[in-house]
Amino acid sequence: MDYLVEKGIAKDRLIAKGYGETMLLVSDVDIEKMTSETAKEDAHQKNRRTEFKIIEN
Repeated sequence: MDYLVEKGIAKDRLIAKGYGETMLLVSDVDIEKMTSETAKEDAHQKNRRTEFKIIEN
């Protein structure tokens, strides 16, 4: 959000929502089943994401 404000987007037009571990793309159970550390890290990276929704133009 700070980045967008720095780039000129008015702060009152932005809403930040953190979902933490409530909206995972790859579950912890699925990650534990993975045999490669690289695959596990890739799965964790998929869960560490930022999403933007444009709700009004």
